[in-house]
Order: sequence, then structure tokens, then C-alpha cells
Amino acid sequence: MRHLMNRRKLNNKGMTLIEVMLAVIILSLVGGVLLKSFSTSAQVNRDAKEKQQAMVLAQSLMESFKSYDTDALEVQFGSVTNSNFELYELGSGASKSYSADASNNKYFNLMNIEFDGQKYDAKAKMTPTSVTAPLVDISDSNVYKDAIFRGQESAEFNGFHDVIENTLLALDAKPLAPGTHYQLDGAVTIDSRVMTMNIQANTVSIGVNYTFTVTNLEYTKLDPLTATESTEYYSGTLNHSFTYLTEYGQSYDNTTTMAALENVYLYYYPLYDISGHLDCGYDGLIIENASSSPKNVYVIKQR
Repeated sequence: MRHLMNRRKLNNKGMTLIEVMLAVIILSLVGGVLLKSFSTSAQVNRDAKEKQQAMVLAQSLMESFKSYDTDALEVQFGSVTNSNFELYELGSGASKSYSADASNNKYFNLMNIEFDGQKYDAKAKMTPTSVTAPLVDISDSNVYKDAIFRGQESAEFNGFHDVIENTLLALDAKPLAPGTHYQLDGAVTIDSRVMTMNIQANTVSIGVNYTFTVTNLEYTKLDPLTATESTEYYSGTLNHSFTYLTEYGQSYDNTTTMAALENVYLYYYPLYDISGHLDCGYDGLIIENASSSPKNVYVIKQR
């Protein structure tokens, strides 16, 4: 027994070369599977992140599309440069396009949008429907409790002509013939329009303030002493303020009836940065409620 035990103690020859090779092969197989699983997991995570980013981008784009009517979208996607559609920074390599088919389906494409370090292509399809969207119904408005205003685009823009003409007349410009105006498109850019609605206990008033820049507007200068004419160019920054006046049916005063004002409706047209309109850098709407009680204000966007 002692002899056998001594032989076992001396039996420490270790692993053979074949055993080592088998162990290495097994470890390689197991390690390869683990590395592949790690790589697959990382790829799945990257794909999931990209899909989540794409969903966020798609949802943001569709919400932004709702800020425009289809006519404005068609113009922006069809003939206006990329910088005028400011949903996202499109960059120099991006492009956009618009098309429609015989069924009046509308297709809006944005290519190579930069979003969170990645580039995406977005394609939106709008299909016409016969279902009419619900609108705010003011046909039963109460003249004593409701104030209704509508945008006076023509009256406001006529004010631009007046401000410019008065400015040029102060520079000895030749008076324009009755009924004629200076051409504003291409020479005038609206820096900002701020519309302020002020709600008091029984009165509502709305004022609009424009700041606009005139660039190289050609006019004829008349020398008052010699009556000679010369061609001049005017550049400068001007201001124009407009108040919704009584003759337009835009003022509201309940101080006589003393009926409590409840609802205010504003038919509001955004200054889209599109062809045929004056470009606008900032378009703001401020609603001030100084009536000491809650009011319902409805802003109904116009074309």
C-alpha cells in the first residue's frame, strides 16, 4: 500500500500536447461565439438607436408640416431654396422636391437631412380626404361676450408704401402719381412683425409693429430749386405700426354694456417666407391678459 501511494505522488507528468491543443480549440470556439454575441448585441443596439432617432425625426417633421398649408409646402418644396424651409439644417448636400399624381396625392421629399450626427431621407405622402376637419364655429357668437378680429394684410401693407413714400418725400423725391406705389418685392425685407393683443376687463385692442429693411430702392429725386430730376437709391431700416381700427370692425369695447368678455377670436395669417410674399425674419404674436380673469383665446390660422 505504501508503495502504491508513493507511485501516485510521483505521477505528475502534466498535460500532453494534444490536450493543450484541444483546450485551445475549445476556448477559441467558445470565445468566438461570445465575441460574435457581443458584436451582434452592439449592432442591435446601434440599429435600435438609429430607428429611434429616425422615429423622432419623422414625428418632428410631420408636426412641423402641420404648421403649413399644402399650398405653402408646394411652393417651398418646388421653387424656394433650402434655407427657407427651416425644420432642420439641411446643409449643402441636402435637397428637397415636390410632386403630385393624377389622384392628387402629394409627395414631399427631403434628402440627406442632418440629424444628431446622422443623415436621413424623409418622404412624406399626403392623400386627399373627403372628411372635413372640425373648425371653430363662431356663427353663434355673442356680440356682447365675444371679440372677433381678422388680419388686415392689405391695410398693413399699404402702410409700408405710406412709410416709404413719406421717407423718400423727405429726401426730395418726386411725388408719385395718385394710385401708384413703389415696388416692394425684391427691395423690402421684413425684419420682424410683432402682433400684440391686449385684453382688458371689457376691451380688447390689437396693434402690429413692423421693422423692415429697404435695400437700394430706386426713386426719382426732384431738385426743388431747379426742378431737375435725378435717379437715386434709398437703403435703410424703417418702422411701421398698425392698429386695428373701428372702421375695420376690429375694435372691441364693452364698457357700455358691461357684459363680461369670455372669448377672443383672431383670424391670423402667418407671414410665410414664400415666393410672392415679402420675406419675414421674425413673426411674433403676444397675448396679454390684463383682465384679472381667464379668457378663451382662439387663433385661427389663415392661408
